[in-house]
Amino acid sequence: MPDEQERTGQESQPEEGQPQAIDFAAWLATQSEETQAAYEKHVAGLKSALQTEREQRKEHERTKRETERVREEQEAQKLAEQQKWEELAARREREMAGLKAEIEQERMTTLRLRVAQAKGLPSELVGRLQGATEEELNADADALLKLIKSNAPKDTIPATPRSDDGIPREDKRKQAWYARL
Repeated sequence: MPDEQERTGQESQPEEGQPQAIDFAAWLATQSEETQAAYEKHVAGLKSALQTEREQRKEHERTKRETERVREEQEAQKLAEQQKWEELAARREREMAGLKAEIEQERMTTLRLRVAQAKGLPSELVGRLQGATEEELNADADALLKLIKSNAPKDTIPATPRSDDGIPREDKRKQAWYARL
């Protein structure tokens, strides 16, 4: 508004509904000392309140930053702990997979031994049995036995006949002959 006054040389009139501007310093100079002291006391109170507000705002900002820092530390700690648990779970999964594989290997070894024993297959050939199920192992054992029997030498000496008590008949005859002497 002062620019407008300088240009026109006239005081501008406030628009309707607008308060009129007052030169407060000039008005205060016309007032009593008591009013001036009250004004200065009021201004000092406002300045004190403003200073208190600024200090509270600084304290609030400091508390806010500290709270944020603590929250970030807690999140980082939580994340680290979560990663630790995830690593532990992954390790346990690997261990469990290894144990399952060992159990399956032992199961198959036991099954091969059982099939070999049932078929009368020599223990040296148990590892050669192929198959994932008992039926497949039985079929492979049968095929392996056929192969062994077909490749057996033809000029082998037949087994010595045995008597009912398990002693070869030839030995019984010798025992009887020696008994007569």
